[in-house]
Amino acid sequence: MHRFAKGALALALTLSSTAALAQAYGGIAIGNRGSQHWQDPVTGVSVGPSDRKSPLIVHAGWKISDDWAIEGGHARLMDADFAHAGRASSGESAATYVAARWRRPLTQSVAWYAKAGVARNTLEVTETGSATDKAHKVRPMVALGVEYAFTPHVAATAEVASYGKVSTRRSHISHNLLQLGLRFDY
Repeated sequence: MHRFAKGALALALTLSSTAALAQAYGGIAIGNRGSQHWQDPVTGVSVGPSDRKSPLIVHAGWKISDDWAIEGGHARLMDADFAHAGRASSGESAATYVAARWRRPLTQSVAWYAKAGVARNTLEVTETGSATDKAHKVRPMVALGVEYAFTPHVAATAEVASYGKVSTRRSHISHNLLQLGLRFDY
């Protein structure tokens, strides 16, 4: 009887973890670069980036029901280099968020969704020969998107998201972007 109890317990734990995992999802997206500007400390001229990387967003969530989920994610939003009058600086910004997600199906494969929550925005600007300028701010986060399910477990997403704003003495970044990605439901 003891072996049967251990086997039943192992089976119950396996099935419950599989059922629990069925509520989880994760995804990755890339976004548009938007506009970033840095103000030269000597001349006061606003300079656009000379080189920058595209934003990258990763997220994971837990479905509470067919319509509602809780989601958290991290977005590397701007890595950019600025050059002006022989000087250079670089900027990095990111946002980490937690949000409620509401989803409404339109067809069997297409649905739209909305997210609302809070995001912690960070910005770090390093100027050649100067100290690093850092700032962070917690702001409301909202997003509106559409998804297309290729299979019950894989969907393409298109989303317009606003993570908030953050600024240092000479830099101001609004984290608003269009992002395209994939979501994987387990």
